[in-house]
Amino acid sequence: MKILNVLVACEESQRVCIAFRERGHRAFSCDIQECSGGHPEWHIQGDVLSLIKKENGYDGWYFCTMDGVTHYVDKWDMIIAHPPCTYLSNAG
Repeated sequence: MKILNVLVACEESQRVCIAFRERGHRAFSCDIQECSGGHPEWHIQGDVLSLIKKENGYDGWYFCTMDGVTHYVDKWDMIIAHPPCTYLSNAG
């Protein structure tokens, strides 16, 4: 099985991230809020756009998780996004 680099955007609960980790993948959650899933070592607190934009000719991304450890990902194999519903609706 190929190990995937998975970014789960707008997810503070870490439920999807944990499910991918349980299956052996290298998954990280990202949200502007602190994580509530109990794994700060897998959570990036900040704006997800900085993790998906290619800037300055870099071939990957360095980022710091909530436990203070710096990680490097050369490419994301999968990105799952859960943006707040207020941004998806045209109601009101």
